[in-house]
Amino acid sequence: LPLVGQSQRQAGHDRSPFGFVLSSLFEHPMPPHFQWPSATALKVREAAVCICLRRVETPVPEVLTRRDVYRGGQEWAKEKVSGSFDSRANLLLKSDSDDRQFHGEWEVLMGQNECVNWLRSTNDHVVCRRYPGEWVFAGGAVDRGETPAQAALRELREEFLVEPPPDNGLPPAHILRLMSVRQTRPIGGRTDIMYNYVAMASENQWLAEIDIDEINQQLSERRATHTALLQSGEFWGLTKKAKLEVSPEVRRLRWVGLREAVVMMFTSMNDELVCVDNWQREQFAAFHIERRDPMFLTMALLLDIESFPSERSLVRHTNSVNIKSALEKAQWLYEGMSQTELDMVMQSRQRQDRGEHLANGDARTTAEDLERLRSAREAEDEIEHLFRSQL
Repeated sequence: LPLVGQSQRQAGHDRSPFGFVLSSLFEHPMPPHFQWPSATALKVREAAVCICLRRVETPVPEVLTRRDVYRGGQEWAKEKVSGSFDSRANLLLKSDSDDRQFHGEWEVLMGQNECVNWLRSTNDHVVCRRYPGEWVFAGGAVDRGETPAQAALRELREEFLVEPPPDNGLPPAHILRLMSVRQTRPIGGRTDIMYNYVAMASENQWLAEIDIDEINQQLSERRATHTALLQSGEFWGLTKKAKLEVSPEVRRLRWVGLREAVVMMFTSMNDELVCVDNWQREQFAAFHIERRDPMFLTMALLLDIESFPSERSLVRHTNSVNIKSALEKAQWLYEGMSQTELDMVMQSRQRQDRGEHLANGDARTTAEDLERLRSAREAEDEIEHLFRSQL
């Protein structure tokens, strides 16, 4: 079947906001990815992410080295000689170190994307999804009339087939905590404001009790039903709503340790193709996909989670997050902006100091920043423990 090319696929408007154009991570004049016809005004869309977390009973610290993420060492050697490292490396590793310790305290629930966007495909023309074969969080656009938290739960149901119970009062049936708000850089004339929620298994019994094997079996049965509809030709006559109900979006779920997840996100931006597993490699070969979609923002969220040494530290942080204030601090692009206005804003951001970038969740946050945050949170844990012991 004819295939949509890689550049066309990346320009498509998928509901998922979690990738990041690699060239947008560096400070330089406005790249082509940020440009659109001058008559087109910028669109701002709200999106919500549901990050499901659980603590590991017996954490096992693991070391990640620069060579682990620069597979083969060629990119690592080139950047080591040049003395400059891109934003992803600065976020992952301290400037004076070639390794980093992950404490092994958290696991995140992630789903591996299918590769074909069946809603956009036709019986003689296949369109690939954005982030094909990537491990992602549940999330997507906030629909009209929804709050971001409601959207995050809906996406968890639709994409991961996880069914939180209805919230009928007190105590709440599900506890979602707003960890951060970020705004993506514009791609194709649109930018997403991302509300990043966390749900901890210790606070949500339904999450602690989910059966991953059962959900993966349901996902497998959905693929089988969809395949049968394709073989009979019946699928192409379905309404859009009916197609949505039967089309596979996520291949499988699993709990993933932060180190492993970060490696998968980091290598999506390597010069040479490094697939997350054999299935993604086979799919890329079948659909002639030559590069992975960059997963910078997902990597940044994972490293944010690593900076929390305990559930209490995460609770303290989320209790301090005001959604209105967080949005005001994060938003730097607005509905209706022209290309000229965008150019001016981008140039202004490049002149801002690092402190303001850190406050806004910018890509220039470094591993040193995150290490300081973790140390401060560990100290707060000790103070809180001492206070509670004296009560």
